[in-house]
Amino acid sequence: MGERSNIFVRIRAKKRSSDKKYQMATFFGLYYQWCYGERMISRLRSAIEFVDSDISGWHGEHAVSKETTDKFKRYLAINFDMKDILDPVDLIPDAVNDVMRGYANEKADIFDQAENHGFIYLDITLDDPEKKFGENKANIKYAFVDNEYKDKDGKVPPILSVENFADHDMGNDERKWFEPDPYWDERGMTAYKERFLNEIVPTAKKNIEEINKSATLMTEDDRKDFVKFGRSFTRKILKEVEKKKAEIKEQRETLTAEICSQEYLPAELHNKLLELVDKVYPKQIRE
Repeated sequence: MGERSNIFVRIRAKKRSSDKKYQMATFFGLYYQWCYGERMISRLRSAIEFVDSDISGWHGEHAVSKETTDKFKRYLAINFDMKDILDPVDLIPDAVNDVMRGYANEKADIFDQAENHGFIYLDITLDDPEKKFGENKANIKYAFVDNEYKDKDGKVPPILSVENFADHDMGNDERKWFEPDPYWDERGMTAYKERFLNEIVPTAKKNIEEINKSATLMTEDDRKDFVKFGRSFTRKILKEVEKKKAEIKEQRETLTAEICSQEYLPAELHNKLLELVDKVYPKQIRE
């Protein structure tokens, strides 16, 4: 358990400014065991700062490279306001491991994640690669959503702006987020109330201002496209993992059968060869 949330990021870039479609794209997701309210807002603001410093102005090959995304993930492990570092789960490699171990298959939904405080979606595009280096400014869209689970009418929870999210998550849908909870006075939480008013509120207000200045809120159509892309991107990877898993199983069975068919193989050598097969072609936990 914990105060769980997730951040999903898509980065796309054009090869030519006149292109109608993005030729280069990548996607990743991170799961946090302890990230909520003002902490989520803080991480979104710092993510936007990373885009401005390490993606904006660069060409697409750099923006979608493994080097850049790995650095982005490390950056998102840090909360610069709270001065702490978490170790979020990298969701696609985690899904790959689940498929290899037999706990999931290629149809696994990357957005089917545990959460108490919802998701952040961050969509980054580079549209003008023919501009001078440094002038190809990234466009940033964002959204807060509770999750992607459909209700009985087939609807998913709506998009929230950063202000909507703050009232929803920090104000418990009962008050403006920057107003202290009356419960704190009832429980004698004066020290927390003081910290909330003197530290959390000013920092969150500044972060909200920076987010609104640098990013625009997704529309519902933007959100649908983002989710569709994330699912497709992940499932292509998992489909390749399923193929690899099938190849491993076939090689394992072939080699095991060959070793076991050798009637005059010394027992020690027989066992050593089977151990070697286990190491090179490990058996899935669930087959």
